[in-house]
Amino acid sequence: MTFWFPDTSVIVNFGHLDQLDLLRGHLRGNGKVTQAVSAEIAESANWVTPLTTIDQQEWFGDVIEVPDDQGAIEGIRVHRFGGERNKPKQHLGESETLYVIQFVPGYSDAVWITEDKSAYQFGKANGIVTRNTFNILCEMVAFGDISGADALRWATRLDEMDRLFYCPTSASEFG
Repeated sequence: MTFWFPDTSVIVNFGHLDQLDLLRGHLRGNGKVTQAVSAEIAESANWVTPLTTIDQQEWFGDVIEVPDDQGAIEGIRVHRFGGERNKPKQHLGESETLYVIQFVPGYSDAVWITEDKSAYQFGKANGIVTRNTFNILCEMVAFGDISGADALRWATRLDEMDRLFYCPTSASEFG
């Protein structure tokens, strides 16, 4: 079974679109989150109201407890993703997820979904199957879950909110 690790950024994007059910369906019961991402989702629900409807246990099962290797996670957070030492939550979700995919048995073939450009590029460069919101919308179009026109409309809306690092200009780019 391949697990899918959505970052908070992608969940927030689908929350802004009021399309969380579509994302949940796309995860097909294989979504997973770490402690930091779980906390970020709960915190983000304070400003993205649709996130209040997420039952994390139903969506993701048990939160993945990151092994007690905070030195390694802090190193990833600061040195790989540029997190500031005086902002301990900055890039913590990405760092925990990367650690789990790279070092925790059973997750090496996981799919990482993030809208954080540096995390996306790092994942791709290091052999981790990595997706962003655009890629997920492309998959949804390919599976017939949504139309290319809907995908373009939603991507454009997110881009106007400065939520994407890539936005297509045509529905044909979705597949």
